[in-house]
Amino acid sequence: MSGPAGRMAWACDLSIHSSRCRVAARLAAGIGRHDERQCCGTFTFAVPLASPGVPGTSRPGRLRSAAGFGAGTALTRHPSRRHMTADVTFRPYSRSGRAACLGIFDANCSEFFAPNERDDYAAFLDKDPAGYELCIVNGQVAGAFGLGGTGTRRAGLSWIMLDPRFQGLGIGSAVMARVRALAGAAGLDVVDIAASHKSAPFFARFGAITTGTIRDGWGPGMHRVDMVLPIRKSDD
Repeated sequence: MSGPAGRMAWACDLSIHSSRCRVAARLAAGIGRHDERQCCGTFTFAVPLASPGVPGTSRPGRLRSAAGFGAGTALTRHPSRRHMTADVTFRPYSRSGRAACLGIFDANCSEFFAPNERDDYAAFLDKDPAGYELCIVNGQVAGAFGLGGTGTRRAGLSWIMLDPRFQGLGIGSAVMARVRALAGAAGLDVVDIAASHKSAPFFARFGAITTGTIRDGWGPGMHRVDMVLPIRKSDD
């Protein structure tokens, strides 16, 4: 399940590709935010991150998911905006990240998570789930997701969520790139995604296909949307 669809573009590595990026000049001036539709199409995991405490630099977005997410963001233009490069890494989940994960869940509840799901998520974390990863941005837990096997050639995406403070910065796209890379390396043909009606458009942007819906499947007013994400051989 997840939040509404929005722009979650990777950022250009301006130090290398600025001569080919049509928005580099604006980014260098601290104006606006990267949109890959306007760029050269060469991306990295370095994304522009608004400095804390700078007013008007971003609008809080939303994400949710017990197996899917999306985001609500807006392009912003502010003359005082400053950027720093976000150091995005991934590491296996451990108990030390439990509080941060539950905090991210709470930040997205009840807009994108049904309150009754919290106990399920806590129990999931307490099992030290194999294949569950944390997305770390500049030393902070910015998101989490799991990729677990459901068959020899397919796996399921589970409990994927993003801290609202990091939305609109391209982290969602980085997470999806990680999912594709892991799935490709494992030789998977497809990844199953149990999304919501709010997050399905986000996953569709990455090629996910809807296979079914269940009204109120995640709770009252939160409809379940089952999707599959085909994994191309080039994804590994």
